[in-house]
Amino acid sequence: MRSLKTIDYAMVLITELESTYRKDIFCDVSDIARRHDLPLAFMQKIAQKLKRSGIIEARRGQGGGYRLLVSPQKLSIETIALLFEERHLWCPLIRYQKKVPV
Repeated sequence: MRSLKTIDYAMVLITELESTYRKDIFCDVSDIARRHDLPLAFMQKIAQKLKRSGIIEARRGQGGGYRLLVSPQKLSIETIALLFEERHLWCPLIRYQKKVPV
């Protein structure tokens, strides 16, 4: 179930960062974690993964944080889920299909 939480938390983070797309605004992940009562360390790991994937950008220092680099319209739950888990592990039908040749 941890992967489902990861995907859910990643979607929370991306939703919160939607307002930063194409703007020079950065949001602090600790504020997002606090607002949604989510574990900060876990949210930071998710943010780092999204950063390495080129979906968000990070800036250090005062006024720093994260912002969205990819258009929210181009992001799907599937895109985000595949960053954190292989498709056959988060969809029972696909998991079954992997085991049974068609």
